[in-house]
Amino acid sequence: MAPSPKESVIEDDQYFRVIINERSVDDISLDFFYKPHTITLLVTCISGLIYFAFTRDESSQEENNWNGLCCVLFFFLIISVLAFPNGPFTRPHPAMWRIVFGLSVFYFMVLLFILFQTHADVRKMIIWLFPDLKDSGPDEKVVFAHLLPNFAECWWDAIVLDVLLCNGLGIWMGMWLCRKLEIRDYHWESIK
Repeated sequence: MAPSPKESVIEDDQYFRVIINERSVDDISLDFFYKPHTITLLVTCISGLIYFAFTRDESSQEENNWNGLCCVLFFFLIISVLAFPNGPFTRPHPAMWRIVFGLSVFYFMVLLFILFQTHADVRKMIIWLFPDLKDSGPDEKVVFAHLLPNFAECWWDAIVLDVLLCNGLGIWMGMWLCRKLEIRDYHWESIK
């Protein structure tokens, strides 16, 4: 008797959860790295936080902002190592891939924060991160023109030539080549 569509979806979900998401990693003789050390990590992080919080120089506001941002990123990555699920990759270690996933989530959160800022505030943030952009001028529409003169182009030039023509044509040619070479199709697990 064939399984119903609902049973098939449940089986697929269980397969994803057991086989993909919670796949065990083979022990490769470094036993220390494959056992949880959450208490050790907690004590080490709190000790480091206390040390760096009370021994740093507080005279520069920029230095304080940078140290605070680095501390937030560090603890976000520690939480991502402890709480995020395993991905499909197991080498060199699943914790590294949790950190990569944590960095992408943190980047997304920064982009969300920037979305609600004014143009002037975003410009101040970028100049704070990259001080050499200070002299690029307030009327510049392409921020990276100081690196290469090619970046000093019109907005329509970037959209039409870069996005539609070059990237779109490249994607279309790549897909055509994959079909001609009969390369296997890969589908995202979450897209049904």
